[in-house]
Amino acid sequence: MGPLLKGLFKCVRSLAYRPALKIGDADDDERKKPAPAGWNSLPLELCIQVWQHLADSGEPLASHATVCREWQRHLEKHTFGTLNVKSSDIDTFRDVVRGERRKHVRRINLIIELPDKSVRPARQSFPPGLQDPGPFWTTGVPALVVREMLELTLPGFREKALMSAFIFSQRFDNNVAFTHSLWFFFHALSLWDPHDDASPWGLAVYIIAPTFSLWQREAAAAKSIIQANPTLQLAGTPTDSWLPPPLRDQIIRSAERDFNVNLDWNFSQLFRHATEGSAKSFPVAPVVTSLCVPSLTVRKTAPKVLFDLLLRLPSVRDFVWEIWPHATIDDKIDFEYDVYDGLRRLECASAARRLAHIRLHQVQEYDFDRPVYLDQHVRQRCNSPELGAELALMARRLRHVEILYRVGTHPFLCGTCAYTPVAVPRESVYWETLQRLTLLLGEDIIDEAPAMDHEVLYHAVRATSRMPNLRGLVLYNANQGTDQDYALVSYMVQPDRSATICVRCTWEFELGTRLWRAWEHTGRELHFDIKRATTAETRYLIKYHARKNSAA
Repeated sequence: MGPLLKGLFKCVRSLAYRPALKIGDADDDERKKPAPAGWNSLPLELCIQVWQHLADSGEPLASHATVCREWQRHLEKHTFGTLNVKSSDIDTFRDVVRGERRKHVRRINLIIELPDKSVRPARQSFPPGLQDPGPFWTTGVPALVVREMLELTLPGFREKALMSAFIFSQRFDNNVAFTHSLWFFFHALSLWDPHDDASPWGLAVYIIAPTFSLWQREAAAAKSIIQANPTLQLAGTPTDSWLPPPLRDQIIRSAERDFNVNLDWNFSQLFRHATEGSAKSFPVAPVVTSLCVPSLTVRKTAPKVLFDLLLRLPSVRDFVWEIWPHATIDDKIDFEYDVYDGLRRLECASAARRLAHIRLHQVQEYDFDRPVYLDQHVRQRCNSPELGAELALMARRLRHVEILYRVGTHPFLCGTCAYTPVAVPRESVYWETLQRLTLLLGEDIIDEAPAMDHEVLYHAVRATSRMPNLRGLVLYNANQGTDQDYALVSYMVQPDRSATICVRCTWEFELGTRLWRAWEHTGRELHFDIKRATTAETRYLIKYHARKNSAA
């Protein structure tokens, strides 16, 4: 049946392009000839068999869209549903996606192609005191690159003084390419009419910069060799390394520092005059309803860029940002301050009122097979009270909040912050529209026995009384530094207005009287499921409840 259907399909496709005979264009004999058969003239049984054959073949359906207009309209809904647009394809995207096709587009993955920096600079003399070994590890990095990596780790220099010509050029070119890609892409979207060209499900834009830097690749190669042979010594034999362990660590830290360099605006090559280029001149694209920066973007993005985009996308209701951890505490503090400043800008511009869902997700799972190396010990305890308080203020207008990033938990739950007396009011924050809240906490939710205060959990229970429309609350600890530091508190409201409270913890604990009274004051019928659990069970329940609260 397969060859027969293939032949029938080819026949139908060829007949689809034969023009139908018009009355009056031929003599009487020609009028008596039967009209050429097309897809619409086939019996339903044959149509079903052809469809089944195409479905079982696994071939892409886009090539069959020209069989007839009905097929084209149907297949374009799937072909244009999700588009991967590279920086070099923006012009093609603008020319191809026109008319009715725009209504089929629901998601666009903007893949930003950064300049290729795999070409090594010319070899130069190696710093005195160390022998030039030739290729660095197994990747062929010359002595100049290694020397620049070592210069970055010298004490007593500031960041600008440490920025060598090679790294500065790389950073400049990356920012120019990054700015050009965003500007021309959103300029193309700004031509779309939000009423006539928009999909009824909205348009989600994913910004992806998957290009690894030179330093990331070399750090990964160095790390793999160090893991394979931890007893490497100075060059003496062909099998030994030529760098001592301290210098190897400095090289890896240099790559980490380069990894923390953000992709930022650079309008210098986009406009004739530098004064014309700024975020204020960025195109406005009202057709975009969702903005996402996934973890596939291995290069960090400056918070200022994303908040500038939110100000130029007036219809965005969902904002998702998956953040890679930082290598140093200083980098993390600077990053959190920039996020805090961006949130205040949204608040002052009233842009936060249109947002309904915000998700800040710090990537926790580390895959060391990828060319990324980070210090695992820096990220554990570093909380920003200002950022937590500002997020609490923004959550007043949101329906769904996911903060899987360790911020100041106490300022968020209490609604007050002594560190920012001007921006945060002293009265408690009232979350009238909030329905779903998921928090990854830096502090322990549940205190280990014999302590029974459970300060964080107590404030969380009291905060639920200021969330009249709350449907789900998930709080959890997930510290990967230890095998037993996991805890979960889930508060789910049922359709009958009762609430189910699930508590899991990997250590011994006991709930005090104050906490039980706080639960009683919530005014709901409560069902409790509280017990100590194993690490595997707690981790599973954390993933289950977090995904359930996110998908609801």
